[in-house]
Amino acid sequence: MRAKGGMLLSLDGIQPDQGPPTVYLVREVESGRIILAAPVRTSETETLTRLLAPVQALPVAVRGVVSDAQASLGYAIAALWPEVPHQIGQFHALRDASKLIVEEDGEAKRALCRQLQPKLREYRWERVKRKVSASPAQQAQYDVLDRYALCAQAALHQENLAPFRLGGLRMHQALDERAASLER
Repeated sequence: MRAKGGMLLSLDGIQPDQGPPTVYLVREVESGRIILAAPVRTSETETLTRLLAPVQALPVAVRGVVSDAQASLGYAIAALWPEVPHQIGQFHALRDASKLIVEEDGEAKRALCRQLQPKLREYRWERVKRKVSASPAQQAQYDVLDRYALCAQAALHQENLAPFRLGGLRMHQALDERAASLER
């Protein structure tokens, strides 16, 4: 670390369970080493400044810091390392920038679910009625169609993982793939 002129730090608070305490992790980015991991009950600037003071006291310079956009953490970093560049992590910045897209994607997903779920329910009831009096060849065809209906149902449950995995978009892609397969 000294040979490179100092450490690049990544700071992040995680909540393993709901509510306090939050565990703050300080990691040296290039080596991946955890420098500090400590629980805190409050994330106020003063608390975080005290928490990070031992890292500042290390005999290795800090070249840069990456964190989320938490204001109190930013103030603590600025107090301890006023001349060191501080950057918001790309994931956090992208997630914040994509909020509108994620909301629109979620609304489109909900609208399509409202449209398709009644049709899938109706198909299942009709299939049960028809399958009872169907020939073995027809039952085999119904079995194939049942698998397609299950794939369509599963596609309706795509989850969001912002900013990169949009559930509505993935749902549309999965349904388009099933439609193309049925056409073939």
